[in-house]
Amino acid sequence: MASNNLFKRFYIFPISLHLQFIQLDYVRNSFNIIKRKIL
Repeated sequence: MASNNLFKRFYIFPISLHLQFIQLDYVRNSFNIIKRKIL
């Protein structure tokens, strides 16, 4: 049980952080594309 918690803490948490950063990059890129189309 304890090893499972360690697994969750050190494996799933960094992956979710990484996915959040990927989402931020995606949002920023699409925002830049929209700005370029408008201007």
